[in-house]
Formats: sequence, structure tokens, C-alpha cells
Amino acid sequence: MIKSLGIIALHVAFAISFSFGAAGCAQISAAPNPGDRLPKHITDVKDLAGVWQGWVTSQLGSQSRVSMTIKEDGSYEGASTTGSLTLGTFYLDGGKLRYRSSRTEGTASVSEEKGKTFLTIKPEGTHGFETGAALYERVR
Repeated sequence: MIKSLGIIALHVAFAISFSFGAAGCAQISAAPNPGDRLPKHITDVKDLAGVWQGWVTSQLGSQSRVSMTIKEDGSYEGASTTGSLTLGTFYLDGGKLRYRSSRTEGTASVSEEKGKTFLTIKPEGTHGFETGAALYERVR
């Protein structure tokens, strides 16, 4: 009987720990629903100039806080709270917004919701396990 109570207590402790962990993950990824945002067509990379902050989700599923400063010529410098630094450039290719960085290259898109502007980047091809899609919000 004592042994079965110990097993039950272990299961309850695991369930409580999992619930708190899942709630924490939900809070971290509490970015606005992409379905609620309206796409914004970019005709010049200087429209991206400014400071952006957000989250990058690695291929392994972990998230890191990131910030990026984009200049009017489309060049940018990004940094994460884990200490990684990325340099790159946004450019238009046949009317499509793209980026190339020191780590990855891929597509980018801009959207708006409730007066806020968002930038989503998605790497293409082979890239390191610590890189992945990112969602930024313009802060200035």
C-alpha cells in the first residue's frame, strides 16, 4: 500500500510539473495569431529600417529572445540573448522579400495587426540546428 501511494505521488508530481512547464511554454510563444495579421507588401527595403525584437525558434524547438537593427539599405545586425550575432541583408527578388545572413538565407514577410508591424523570417535549405524561423515586432 505504501509503495502504491509513493507511485501515485510520483505521478501527481510529474503531472503538476508538466502542467507548469506547458504553461510556461505557452506564455513564451504568446505571439499574435498569424491568421489575425494582414500582409503588408514591401516595395523598398528601406521600409524595414528600424529596431525589431522577437523570438527565434530553433529546429530543436527551443526559443531565444532576439533583437535586430535594420538599416535603410536593408543590411542588418541581429543578436540573441544566448550571445550569437548575425549579420545580413534584406533584398527584393522579383517582388518577393528575402534575406541572406551569415547563418542562413530564406524568405521574409511583413504583416500588421492592431497598429503593430511584424516581420517573419523563414530559413530555406540546410542550416544549423540552433537557427530557425523568427518572428519580430517593430519597436521603433
